[in-house]
Amino acid sequence: MIYIPPYAELRGGAWVVVEPTINPTHMEMYADELSRGGVLEPEGTVEIKFRRKDLEKTMQRLDTTCIQIVEKLTSPQLNPDEKAELQKRLAARQEKLLPMYHQVAIQFADLHDTPGRMEEMGVITDILKWHSSREFFYWHLKRRLLGRQLKRKMKPVTHNVGEGELNSMLHRLFVEDRGTVNAYMWEDDKAMVQWLTEQIREDSMDNAVSDNIRCLQREHVLQQVRSLIQNNPEVAMESIVHITQHMTPSQRSEVTRNVKPSQTLVIKNHNS
Repeated sequence: MIYIPPYAELRGGAWVVVEPTINPTHMEMYADELSRGGVLEPEGTVEIKFRRKDLEKTMQRLDTTCIQIVEKLTSPQLNPDEKAELQKRLAARQEKLLPMYHQVAIQFADLHDTPGRMEEMGVITDILKWHSSREFFYWHLKRRLLGRQLKRKMKPVTHNVGEGELNSMLHRLFVEDRGTVNAYMWEDDKAMVQWLTEQIREDSMDNAVSDNIRCLQREHVLQQVRSLIQNNPEVAMESIVHITQHMTPSQRSEVTRNVKPSQTLVIKNHNS
């Protein structure tokens, strides 16, 4: 987790080194409300994107005196001396306004480096306040570690499932366990730490994730058995005999009861 503290700036090559897109699964960036961040400093951005010619165009669009002089310069009735005098006045006016417009341009460029803009562009996860940042990171990091621990348990029975799908699965289990009324608590790290801790405890009576993992394990084993028999039909009978040898008498009776309806259905279909 990367945190840009108050009055700190993250620029250029340093930003590239800690950019969360390097490993979005395990990297998050946060910024204090008084921090700044961007590839270039505002002065550098102005030098590249808002040079003197651009400032002069802005003056001619906004400043009343410059607008009047430019209008006079477009008059076809001007003689060379009058035109030269107007151009001299325009240059003097622009030179006078240049420091102020340059500062406004820097301020404008700096607005692109604020935490609000960074969050809007999706380069940081959230904006934090210094006085509550320690508590936030404590609970958020604890939640991430517990969540990773649960995902490690889920991965063996959820093949070819990505990080996003695992997160969605955990979210669904949380909503099913706590109810849609409490779905908003998914965003509360402290509440989620409590829930995740309950799910990790083996002796917990309220363990929605473990129940789901057992169901997934069962489905995974069944899928493997089905796939093996479908791909190797010649060993189906031997497999059934081997499986029944490891069953209890009650389990064999249950299998017989389940098989009889299937046999009856096959006979009926054959006779028809």
